[in-house]
Amino acid sequence: MESTELLLEEWKITKDRISHFDEIVIRLRLEGISLALLIIGIGFMIVQYAPEVHIKEINFSAAGLVFVFASAYLIPIFFFDLLHYHLLVLSVEHSISIEKKIFPDRKSITQKLTSNFLTTIHSVLFIALYLIIISMGFILGYLFS
Repeated sequence: MESTELLLEEWKITKDRISHFDEIVIRLRLEGISLALLIIGIGFMIVQYAPEVHIKEINFSAAGLVFVFASAYLIPIFFFDLLHYHLLVLSVEHSISIEKKIFPDRKSITQKLTSNFLTTIHSVLFIALYLIIISMGFILGYLFS
């Protein structure tokens, strides 16, 4: 069995990783989603002024391209967010496993703050949010093209 000091040090490092992944996820969502919505807003502002683009036999509005660009921009942000959220959840699970070794008879702080139900709800909602915004950009791009 590992010594308590080593487990405690591993727990501290894991908690540091949890903070790191949490910060990345929050920053991705705040900056990534905000920028995509800003681009969509710009698309709405230029709809009436956007020129028609003609490539061979295809005609479309430049505003439609702005909406499609917003969605295309958000797709890699979504996957990057998904990766870091998964790493965050794995770190939390690892922290719980360490805490169970250190405190086998009682519930630790991570266990008290973590719920599989809430994690599932959070996952569904953040995936839905990304899908709604990405779909909205592509639909608007199609409608205004």
